[in-house]
Amino acid sequence: MRLGPKSRVAASLSHCCEQELSVKCETPEDLEKLYDSMEVVGVTCLGASHAMLSRTTFDMCIVDEATQVLQSTVLRPLFAAKRFVLVGDPDQLPPVVRSRAARRLGMEESLFHRLMSDAATSTLALQYRMNAPLAALANTVAYGGKLLCANDAVARARLDVDLQASI
Repeated sequence: MRLGPKSRVAASLSHCCEQELSVKCETPEDLEKLYDSMEVVGVTCLGASHAMLSRTTFDMCIVDEATQVLQSTVLRPLFAAKRFVLVGDPDQLPPVVRSRAARRLGMEESLFHRLMSDAATSTLALQYRMNAPLAALANTVAYGGKLLCANDAVARARLDVDLQASI
């Protein structure tokens, strides 16, 4: 189930949205039964204030892009789980904190960075998003040659652009 506005979800996934799934619920008991039947729930860290999450404990909470989330924001979903995994890239953007005073006091440090240690961190070297030339650039700038294309199809991937059609 995806909690949050249906308008923020791809049309192909709208059938997984709370708004769609709860249409037939006529009583609070129906709603509770629906929520209790969900094995996987998707929500943003800010959306984790949903009433369902205050009554539920999940086995696992996985937070994607965790290096970009404020510590105070990421804690809420973690309280709804027995265990958690923070996924992110410490070499990418930190949380956005506009206040210089808040940055100086450490608000820019994510929980991911705070907990990062050799014992608690696993670095994934295979990537599926960049072809070989782009991966080479990323390796030069940030990853010390440790980033690898997952397979030959990824390494050779190209975007064909018809320049005549765009004129």
